[in-house]
Amino acid sequence: MTLRTGGGVPARPSREAGFSLIEVVVALALLSAILAALPGAFGLARRASDRVGDIDRRDGWAASRSFIEQRLAEALPILLVEPDGVRRPAFSGTASRLAFVAPSAAGPAGGGLYRWSLAAGPAAAGGAGERALVLGHLVVAGGRIEPQRGETRSLLDGIGGVRLRYFGRRGEHQERGWHDDWPDGTTLPELVSLSLTEPDDIAAAVPADRHLVVPLRLGRR
Repeated sequence: MTLRTGGGVPARPSREAGFSLIEVVVALALLSAILAALPGAFGLARRASDRVGDIDRRDGWAASRSFIEQRLAEALPILLVEPDGVRRPAFSGTASRLAFVAPSAAGPAGGGLYRWSLAAGPAAAGGAGERALVLGHLVVAGGRIEPQRGETRSLLDGIGGVRLRYFGRRGEHQERGWHDDWPDGTTLPELVSLSLTEPDDIAAAVPADRHLVVPLRLGRR
């Protein structure tokens, strides 16, 4: 039936009456296409974020690696007065921890001598149980370690552990070779090797260049 107005002109159907069947079908098709594309978009965004994180991680490790090489190369074979009042060699090396004294022109507390340490420890950020390569420093003044003037910071998160080895002659009549520790800190090894082991979580793998060997300028030849 055709509706007519009072003037005899047929009335047009109102657009506010609702959507046509074709419009509903088109809208549903567009909504389905958008929903189907969302997982891929989220995956792409996550991969991009992971890629940026990997780049930042490599750049951070490159800077930390350079810092370790510079400080360790300048290690000194000296004695220090420890907080307990006993004089001990400044250099101390085991398979899992290294401590040494070296100068820094722009150290955390300004130019001077510092007692540096390297070991694996809890990560500053991350899940429970995540480990990091941790750098510690203590200010050395007047031949004494000042324990109240020091701090630690993570150089690289997401590692499994640290392995250290030392190359040199540990005694007058011993052959030069690699050792898992360096007990006599009055002399220095020729080389120090530092390797970062893989974590159990492969997704948090450490950089490929996780191994470095540093020659010590004052190492025993």
